[in-house]
Amino acid sequence: MDGLSGNDPGQDIALKPKNNERMRTKPFILLAIGVLSLALVVLLRSGSKPGTAITAPMRTASAMSPTSDIRRDATSTNNSRGMLQDIAANVSMTATGAVAGYEVRQIIAEHLRTNEPFLRWATNTVTSAVTKLATNANIPIYGARGLTPGKLQVSVDVKPVGGLYAEAVYDPDTNSEGPLSFVVEGGTNPLIVLVQNQYRMSSYQLDPQSWGSQQYPRNVGRMDWAGATAPLDATQVEAVARQAYFAMTANEVPPTLVAKIDISPTTDPRVQDPSVKVIGKQGATVATVNNQRYPFAIFQFGEPGTLNQPFSGEMVQTEPGQAQVVNLVLAANLRGAVLELGDQFLGASSENWAQEVLSSVGSTPPEDVLRKMWRIPNR
Repeated sequence: MDGLSGNDPGQDIALKPKNNERMRTKPFILLAIGVLSLALVVLLRSGSKPGTAITAPMRTASAMSPTSDIRRDATSTNNSRGMLQDIAANVSMTATGAVAGYEVRQIIAEHLRTNEPFLRWATNTVTSAVTKLATNANIPIYGARGLTPGKLQVSVDVKPVGGLYAEAVYDPDTNSEGPLSFVVEGGTNPLIVLVQNQYRMSSYQLDPQSWGSQQYPRNVGRMDWAGATAPLDATQVEAVARQAYFAMTANEVPPTLVAKIDISPTTDPRVQDPSVKVIGKQGATVATVNNQRYPFAIFQFGEPGTLNQPFSGEMVQTEPGQAQVVNLVLAANLRGAVLELGDQFLGASSENWAQEVLSSVGSTPPEDVLRKMWRIPNR
């Protein structure tokens, strides 16, 4: 009985620091588990349809190996590529699985960032895709006039979830216009997921107080709405949107997605109805039938009865009946993209690239993986 209780004072003293250490580390472990739970949701839903849950293959906690076991097992298997894919996909059920899955993606992304063939391919692919979209006569984009491959500023990066992440900017007039931005993401067949001229969107045009602010440093004035006296044709807006979707994805809009188009009127503050006088505030405008304009057309393609809206955007009426795109947003599922790029470019330089990645799994402390995942600075 005394042996179990441990009556030796020296033994008690020796055990106390270890118990205190456990108490100090316990809050971090609980915090890490909580953060990982959130990470699972982000990874499972990254690039997925808003409002739609993704169901991952069910795995029990006992089926998961500790990170050290993952690395040891990888050394003894011939199916390194298959194991790599399994680990990267296993972002659910256990904290160990989530950390290992994200660490695999991080390792691949870091290798790709310094892979010259990948960087050349990515720059050329992005430049070609953006130029083709911007010069498509069936998809008029505001601010794209004069765009050529040599005038694009392209920056390339790799994300653990989403693969290629590239930004292409066309900015010919920094004095009176805003930049036209494109974002391209994905694997070996990347997608244009964003087209934006934010200074011509309704959120900017209708809020003069934000002009010249930190968010909108360029003081670009309001567009001329004089020609927008009638709403754009909703059929025309939908047709342009569908062609844009095809140009961005090389696929037709899925038949399950239904178009919803908003062409509501806006009061033009520069047009005052002479039949109405506002007392007490000089220059104030009251909305009447004479000063209503229709400069904007906002569209969404979504599944009826759900919050799933994977494709949306905005157009402006620059001339009577003429619509130009100022915003296109595409939500795509890109979870396997970084592995595709690893196969294509890391595999070209090493047949054992998957094994080399696996041999590094577990070399990064879990807390450092989390810091990179959530971009938490070291303190």
